[in-house]
Amino acid sequence: MDAFADSKVESIPFLRNEIPQRTDPFHGSHLLTKRHRGRSTRRSTRTTDSSWSRAAWWGFLVLLLLSNAGLILERYKYPQHTHDCGGDSTGYAPWFPQEVKSFTDDFRYTTDHFNPPHKSEKTAKARAAWQSLFPPGEGLIRIDDQQDVEKYGLPPTRAPRYPINSTIDALETSMGHELHCLWEIQRHFGMAIRGEHIKSFEHVDHCVNFIAQAIVCAGDLALEGYAPAGSPPLPPTLHVCKKYDAVMDWFDDLKVVEPEDAWANSDPLED
Repeated sequence: MDAFADSKVESIPFLRNEIPQRTDPFHGSHLLTKRHRGRSTRRSTRTTDSSWSRAAWWGFLVLLLLSNAGLILERYKYPQHTHDCGGDSTGYAPWFPQEVKSFTDDFRYTTDHFNPPHKSEKTAKARAAWQSLFPPGEGLIRIDDQQDVEKYGLPPTRAPRYPINSTIDALETSMGHELHCLWEIQRHFGMAIRGEHIKSFEHVDHCVNFIAQAIVCAGDLALEGYAPAGSPPLPPTLHVCKKYDAVMDWFDDLKVVEPEDAWANSDPLED
């Protein structure tokens, strides 16, 4: 009995030692305060991290919106078009690769301004050089499928200038038209210098107007240096151009096919 009591008594102090730790107002408040502080610190850390995460996320969204707004404004300021500058607005002609070329004086294309063409070897050579600039088929392209006229909204087709009795549907291109006009201006310039009679200036006036519009339309912005008169020549100016060989190949594929004798008297440099 005493042994049992002793064992019971021994167990009570243990219980008593545990209970005060939980019920003593001072000791208990100290433990709770430490635990509360620990939880509060962890909660505060998590709250701070969440605040930084939200701030970073909102900052990213704001930057994204601003960048998109900038792109939209840039597109509005400089609209993007599917048309190729100097190309066909209908989309019938393809896009051509480009190349950078230098412009240099080439007097092969300059006629003899003082002697009549039939008496000048220089003018004969210049004429041949000009004819070599013209695309195959004189810059005329045939329309093989009449459905393309409606599909692409092509201008009304017509028979080529040469020969008059041609039944092939074809369209002229501005490149051939511009070359023809520039030759006409040079030809009339020589006639005026030699004092020859010019029946009408209507055609050459049209050509001056057409060439001026072509230059403004192209808007070639190649940067050129400036040197006062008498200064050493500047390096050639570089220009962005369509690849001439690719353009000539396209003309060759669509050139107007006629019997050889039908084109015997054809001359793109004549009216």
